[in-house]
Amino acid sequence: MTNRFPSREFWCCSIVGWGLYILLNATGVYLHNGDFFGQLPHSLLIGCLGMVFSVVYRYSAHQFRWHFQNPLSLVPLVVLLAVVFGYVFTLIDYSLLRGEPVKDIVVGLITMPENYWWFPFAISQWIGTSYVLLIWLLLFNFIQAERYDPRPQKATRWVSVAAVAVLYLFNEFFHALVVIAYYNPEGFLFSFDFFMNNLYVLVTGVVFAASVLLFRPQYPVFGSYLLSSIPGLVFIIFCTSFFCMLTFRMLLSMESLEQSSLVDLPKNIAAVFTGSGQLWLNKHEFIGTLRSQLDLQAVIVLLVMYFRYPYGHFTRQPPDAVFDLKLGLQFWAYNIGGWSVLGCYLYFSDLLSWQSVSDEFARTMLITLISSGIFVGLLMRSLIQRFQLLDKTLVDFSLAMFLLSLVFGLLLAGGLWLMGYVIVFASDAAVQLQQYEHLVKGGGFFIPLIAVTSAGCWMWVMIYEKSVAQRRQSHDQLRQLQLEKNYKESQLNLLAGKIDPHFIFNALNNIRALIREDAEKARESILVLSDILRIPLAGNGSKIPLLDELTLARNYIQLSKIQLEHRLVYAENIDPELTRALIPPMVLQILMENAIKHGISQLPDGGKLVLEVYAVAGKLRCILSNNGSMKKESGQKGFGLGLNNIRERLQLLYGGDASFNLSEKNQVVFATLTLPLEYSQ
Repeated sequence: MTNRFPSREFWCCSIVGWGLYILLNATGVYLHNGDFFGQLPHSLLIGCLGMVFSVVYRYSAHQFRWHFQNPLSLVPLVVLLAVVFGYVFTLIDYSLLRGEPVKDIVVGLITMPENYWWFPFAISQWIGTSYVLLIWLLLFNFIQAERYDPRPQKATRWVSVAAVAVLYLFNEFFHALVVIAYYNPEGFLFSFDFFMNNLYVLVTGVVFAASVLLFRPQYPVFGSYLLSSIPGLVFIIFCTSFFCMLTFRMLLSMESLEQSSLVDLPKNIAAVFTGSGQLWLNKHEFIGTLRSQLDLQAVIVLLVMYFRYPYGHFTRQPPDAVFDLKLGLQFWAYNIGGWSVLGCYLYFSDLLSWQSVSDEFARTMLITLISSGIFVGLLMRSLIQRFQLLDKTLVDFSLAMFLLSLVFGLLLAGGLWLMGYVIVFASDAAVQLQQYEHLVKGGGFFIPLIAVTSAGCWMWVMIYEKSVAQRRQSHDQLRQLQLEKNYKESQLNLLAGKIDPHFIFNALNNIRALIREDAEKARESILVLSDILRIPLAGNGSKIPLLDELTLARNYIQLSKIQLEHRLVYAENIDPELTRALIPPMVLQILMENAIKHGISQLPDGGKLVLEVYAVAGKLRCILSNNGSMKKESGQKGFGLGLNNIRERLQLLYGGDASFNLSEKNQVVFATLTLPLEYSQ
């Protein structure tokens, strides 16, 4: 199997990724000035250039074997590539499609920005393109680290620190360009407030990006668990950007941080969200801040995700369960139906006063709530399954559910708050903006929104817990019924000839012939045969002590020797301490019957049958070996019926804690039975 990222999968992911960039970039410009189709050619150009860049970087990565290096050691390189090629793409776009001379673009971007009206827009495009390239490069390198075996070299502490420092300088560099391009108060650039404002936003982003530590995908996409986690990461990035934007807006509204005291901090924060002024001066400031925070959060979330799951750690965690279509459809029905009911209730009751903005706004928020809630349901189910919260005690489960509902309710409320601004700015209606600002700053919106979303998450968890508990109860009852049915059938099958009816007939004929030669031995054989037929009927449980099972097996061997005589040699090596260990009835007898009938009896000189029973690592292991060949035995009529019966019973009794397998070595067949070690009272 090749270690390379397969071409088909690479092209599929790259085309989808850059296609989404083209659509989202044109949509962002539409929110700015309403010109979607005017921006589309520029987005297409950047998307095509990005596709070419992706192919060239992939080729170079394999050519220079970068995939054998730790991704964090490549961070300085990818940052340099992102900045340089983001600048180059901006030059190409402004020179080809906007008609600006290359000389003016270079001079305007470096020396005299105040002389060119388009400078802020060029800076914005350079920053956005550089962040997109950086995100693509980080994602590509992290996927390579996840997929490649042998794994890349482990990053040292200094390499990790250097990677974080380079990314911080990358952010500070573009932060300075934004300040120069859009607002540059005298003495602000590179001042204490300049660095601290950005640091506060970064710390806020890191704190809320830590929510990805709770997230773990269950199924891979194109062999990558990181790819399958992208939808969840996008949701977390969008919701956590809300808190970064609030921090950014709060810092802009506060006075100098050097002169602010901790005592005045709550008052300053309250003034931002309850004052008479607007939170956002215009939609350009809002959309610009939103795009910058989304870019920054994407980098932070990817970095946190990589530190949480380095070197393909995902692959060590197998899926929790095989996908079940019926259960999947049931979950989706509950998930979609539950959030739809909550959304419709909020819409028709107008509990959150959405309709005070406009009816169109309320309908859009309804759709946003339902779609976001469906995604939150997926994330919460993943966390519940990962941490096995349903198996916790009542106190631990209640505490975990409270925290889970609160966290996701807060994220969902932040996402809805952010979408509210996107909706009103997209509508370009000043009246809606004023009404929404009044609703948000009136004090009766965000707190009720958090309460409603948290309550919705809590009700979702309770319904999910009840459905899982009911399904488990039904499954346990069905499993118990199947176990009882299987055990009774095994008892009846023994009398109906499942062991081998010819064995009983041959035993009776051999006993009849033995009467003339040795009447005493014949009488003993009749008693042994009656014991064989009596022991299964005397059993009253799904497990019996090993000693009882050995009695049945030894009687079976004794009768078999009447026919095979010296051709059958039996030996056993059993730890006396294990005679009280519990074992399913008739498993050893069926194994011996299978070994004698299909193995030893087919050999002209017969063979040796050896039973070993011992304990290892808390397990009871029984190994039965006999002379023969699996290839010859498997071709005989009736081979495997009893063995399949054993496997089914083990699955019903122990689930995945027991195992049974056949193997062959040097013309000796080994039947190995491993069970949990349990003792009778």
